[in-house]
Order: sequence, then structure tokens, then C-alpha cells
Amino acid sequence: MLWGGIYDLAFGLPILLFPVQVGGLLNIACPENPFYVRFCGLFLLILSMGYLIAWRDIHQNLGIVRLMILSRTLGFLFMGGFALLGGMETVFYLLAGADLLFALLHLVFFMRRV
Repeated sequence: MLWGGIYDLAFGLPILLFPVQVGGLLNIACPENPFYVRFCGLFLLILSMGYLIAWRDIHQNLGIVRLMILSRTLGFLFMGGFALLGGMETVFYLLAGADLLFALLHLVFFMRRV
């Protein structure tokens, strides 16, 4: 949970504060009005907070752990699908792979704790 929180924080904060520059690093053009891009950064920050809450007491926050498994699985499907079907940049394969890895790791640790 801690590493998932750090990962989302490491992406969310720069996307929120510097959407044009992050888009340039990922080879993605940022829209003229970066509201939705920044909103995605805010969403990642909120996810990171959920991770950190769960990390502090996993047994008390199993619902959050389940949500994070679901969110990582959906992130993998969404980004992987866009990368395959939408002609997105290859970096999305890496991001989708990272989400799948987190989903599997969370699931393994969840199954051991329950």
C-alpha cells in the first residue's frame, strides 16, 4: 500500500502542478485548457491518500484495499485498451503494466491477510 501511494503521489502532483511539462515528457499534447489533465492529477493525489490511509492499518481498511485492487485493474484495462486500440504512446503500455503489477501484488497481499 505504501508503494502504491508513493507511485500515485509521484505522478499526481506533477500532473496537477505542471500538466504541460508532464505531457511533454510522456509525448502527449496537453489541451489548451488543462483543467481535465489537472483534475486527473488531483484524482491521483486522492488515490494516494487512500493508499496511505490503508497502509497505516490494513486490517481496519480492507475496503480501501479492495478498492485499490479494483482501481489498478481498471487502470490496466483502460490504459492498456487505449494503448492497443487508440494508438496512444508506448509509455501507456508501461503505465498499464505498472497498474497490473500493483493490482496483482495487492491481491496477493490481500489474500494473505484475509
